[in-house]
Amino acid sequence: MEKGQIVKIVDLTDGGCNACSTLKSVSHTLVINEQELLLDDLRVASLVMAVALHKGWQQEFVMGMTDEYTLYQKGELKVKLIEEYGHLTYSANGITIETQDVIADEPMLYKQVNQILTELFQLTAIEFSS
Repeated sequence: MEKGQIVKIVDLTDGGCNACSTLKSVSHTLVINEQELLLDDLRVASLVMAVALHKGWQQEFVMGMTDEYTLYQKGELKVKLIEEYGHLTYSANGITIETQDVIADEPMLYKQVNQILTELFQLTAIEFSS
């Protein structure tokens, strides 16, 4: 099992004047094999995207007349992602996994990400740590 470490960085930025408050900015990075992968946020979709792209998958955004979705492709394998109001639907080869994008419980978040990576992307699970 490959190891992935989540690094959280919190920056406090002064607003610049007496009336402006201090702003908090949180960023997350996933480190796999000493390579840093920037995450949009600690969410299912951003973790899946970071790992899939790291493993050589290509990402394409498809817009049709009635629907739009993200398509991941590597060779003949394809995984479709439909995002709707914080709800994600991943599907490939007749298998569908539905989940919320934001999962506050980190062990549950990592478990859900690994289910998507192993069942749909056919990748080995990642042993996430903070």
